[in-house]
Amino acid sequence: MSFLSKVKAQIVASGRDQAFKQDQLRFMHGGCDAFAIAFQKLIGGEIIVATDIDYDSDTEEPVLVHAVIFFDGSYYDASGKLGSSDDAVKKYLDDTFGSYETFDEMTAEELKQLSGTLSISDAIHFIKKYHKHYGLKLK
Repeated sequence: MSFLSKVKAQIVASGRDQAFKQDQLRFMHGGCDAFAIAFQKLIGGEIIVATDIDYDSDTEEPVLVHAVIFFDGSYYDASGKLGSSDDAVKKYLDDTFGSYETFDEMTAEELKQLSGTLSISDAIHFIKKYHKHYGLKLK
């Protein structure tokens, strides 16, 4: 392979990585619910959510802080593998999102109701396209 071919290959690879990173950010903040539901549907695992209470509302309803997936002994979100222990994930949540009240398993339907998720089609496309970046296989 010539030097020019190697440079072109690096440019193409970095462009792909850039597109991945842009999509990834979308599902890390604001799209974590869709990512978790799509991940469970395409790969498997249990949806785990961190919630907080909105004390400013009249009903003090729980609100979604972040959704992750527990799959094959490890936790995942759009940023990748977060670790295999509850403590590692809770530290990640504390460092990234601040406070939260609960950290519990939730069904996809419960998460949709909590977060108001209307569509997971973009997340499904993202996971189908990039699942190998996480070292995972589709069902």
